[in-house]
Amino acid sequence: MNRRVIAVAILALALAPAMQTLRAEEHEQGKKHEWKEKLGLSDDQVKKLEDLRASEKAEMKPLRDKGHALVEKLEGQIKSKASDADIKATLDELAANHNSMEQIEDKSKESRSSILTPTQQAKMLVSRMKHHKKMEEAEKGKEKGEKEDEDE
Repeated sequence: MNRRVIAVAILALALAPAMQTLRAEEHEQGKKHEWKEKLGLSDDQVKKLEDLRASEKAEMKPLRDKGHALVEKLEGQIKSKASDADIKATLDELAANHNSMEQIEDKSKESRSSILTPTQQAKMLVSRMKHHKKMEEAEKGKEKGEKEDEDE
C-alpha cells in the first residue's frame, strides 16, 4: 500500500505543473468570455485584443526577466557590501528597465483605445476601478486581522 501511495504522490507532483497550466488557460478563457460579455465585444475586437495582449506579453518578457536578474544582482551587491556607486548603477539600470516597461504599457493602452469604443473603454475602467477598490478593502481587512492577531 505504501508503494501505491508513493506512486500516486509522485504522479501528482509530476502532473501538477501541467494542471496549473490547464487551470490558468481555463481561467484566461473564462476572463475573455467575461470581458466579451461585460464590454459587449465583437469577435473581431476579441481577436485584436488577444493579439495585442500576446504582443505585449512577448515584448515584456525579456524586460521582466532582466528586472528579476537586476533585483538578484542588487541583493548580491547588498550582501557583498558593494560600493554605493555600483549599487547606484544597478538602481539606474532597474529604473531604465522599468521605464521601458511603462512605454510598452502606454503603447498597449493606446492600441487598446483604438480597438474599444468610448463606452467599452468606460466600462473597462469602471470595472477595473471596482476591482482595485475590492482588492484594497481585502488588503485593509487582512492588515486589520494581522493587527488584531498581534494585539492578542
